[in-house]
Amino acid sequence: MMPILQYGDVVSIQKVSLESLRINDIICFRQKNRLVTHRVVYKTKSYVITKGDNNPVSDGKILKNKILGKISAIERKEQKFDIDDLYLFQSSIYFEEIKRVVGMFKKAGIDQVILKGLPLHLFLEKKHQRRIYADCDILVAKKDCFRARNLLKNEGYQKVDFPLSSKHKKLKDKDVEESFVKKISGYTVVFDIHYEAAFMMTQLGKLEYLYPQKLLEDFTKSLLNNKRIVEIGDGKFPLLSLEEQIVYLFLHLFHHNFRGGYRYDILVKILGMPFDKNKLIHIITEYKLTNFVYPGLMLLNEYYPDEKYQKLFGLLTVSKQVRKYVSKKVLPIRIFDGEERIGAGTKRFLLIFNLSQIPFYIKILTFLNKQVIYSIYWVFVKKTRQFILQKIPFLRPLLQRRAAEFKR
Repeated sequence: MMPILQYGDVVSIQKVSLESLRINDIICFRQKNRLVTHRVVYKTKSYVITKGDNNPVSDGKILKNKILGKISAIERKEQKFDIDDLYLFQSSIYFEEIKRVVGMFKKAGIDQVILKGLPLHLFLEKKHQRRIYADCDILVAKKDCFRARNLLKNEGYQKVDFPLSSKHKKLKDKDVEESFVKKISGYTVVFDIHYEAAFMMTQLGKLEYLYPQKLLEDFTKSLLNNKRIVEIGDGKFPLLSLEEQIVYLFLHLFHHNFRGGYRYDILVKILGMPFDKNKLIHIITEYKLTNFVYPGLMLLNEYYPDEKYQKLFGLLTVSKQVRKYVSKKVLPIRIFDGEERIGAGTKRFLLIFNLSQIPFYIKILTFLNKQVIYSIYWVFVKKTRQFILQKIPFLRPLLQRRAAEFKR
């Protein structure tokens, strides 16, 4: 549960009923003869599902007779504070920094729109979220990418290098996004700067035979052109139009292999707002995104059933083959669990390949793409190395040397 809970902390536990628990409450419960303190990520009338903030796997169903109570306060280094105050302090720092960076970009004439993050949450909820805030995603027009990058670097932000081999970097034919990080008042602040509406394989660059680059560029321009300026507190922020926001959040869900309970939480909130259903469906069909949105809608209805989601099904035209694939491969996904990086990338590629609306005889040409060929080789080498390390540990030093050479 780092950083919200740290070694040596003393927590106060407040006894509560299952009915009064809320998503993001941190609770203490019994599991296999031990006490566990984790965050509530899902709730029904008879149980909750919890997960440690840094754990890859959720804890499963926690029945009410196992719950001791929720964490109401933390005592750290002889100081006691309410847990919600910690969230408020961290998100306040983030909000002020987002406001400053957005204002800095605006002053420089950089075309931008916030894809997701704290401003969207504050606009929807009118209050700070009850969890440690992770990052802010800003879409910037390609013509402005160099200026945006330089402005952040001049403000002390460090560019985060993704763990790609030198060969992989050479083969990559476009930059989709960059991450920048900085420490402010002891908290890590991260901005993910996007140069297109990324939902494909950002590591592979263009995947023309699975989704046309022209459509992706047109969709990106539409997100920038149709943005709305909203007032939050004493700041003004460029957000996506409501219908395009919904589409983007579904694509973001797809990009993460439909995992992450908090991604569903925000969709539930925004789908509860009055939006134009016909306009939403027009956006999805115009940019050929139906097969990428449909599985997320199915999972949303599975975990958060609501009549308004069911009405959308009748407006989406999906083939019998896609319905069968989604039922077999997507619906069984444990949406609250994370994934190992290599496995997640492989699954994402398979999802894109199988759900792409491009005819199969064209999609198969993707395997002639140099980036795809190299990535298959890279995954094979990684998986083989992992297997050997597990089965033949005395070869570890040799493989570590080879790995260093492979990266160069």
